[in-house]
Amino acid sequence: MVVRDVVDGHHAVLLGGIGDLQTAADELATAVAEGEKSLGPGHPHLAGLLDNLAAVRLAAGDARGAEQASRACFEVRQQLHPKGHFLRARSAARIGLALQAQGLESQALPWLELGEVGYALQLEVGDPRRAEFERALASCREALGSGEPRPSSASEGHASDG
Repeated sequence: MVVRDVVDGHHAVLLGGIGDLQTAADELATAVAEGEKSLGPGHPHLAGLLDNLAAVRLAAGDARGAEQASRACFEVRQQLHPKGHFLRARSAARIGLALQAQGLESQALPWLELGEVGYALQLEVGDPRRAEFERALASCREALGSGEPRPSSASEGHASDG
């Protein structure tokens, strides 16, 4: 079952890469459901499937579904990785991107700031994921009238890496 879930997850990511986002999201959602049963709710492979599901849903325009998958992924990764870990920070960043896509900048900003150092700044300067993240962070700060990081912002909007 574990191998099948991982293979289904990789197949879904490939489908997403060629533009069949709905089929990819459906296959990943099935793999997540099966993974929860066979692996348990805190398994690292489940976090990977949830992360992929969040990315595909966000690319498909399903920001609410992306937020749900990202939050579930973040919960798993909080148990697996220390604060500041790349994967944990990436999950926080995805929550922020999903919230921003829903027009919820005040909720998105703390999550984006939480993901900034551990995720975005670890990516190469020319990486499109870094550019997307930087645009989202700047847009949130501009919408909220703040061009600079806010002190203790990670405690607002329920963004917490603790």
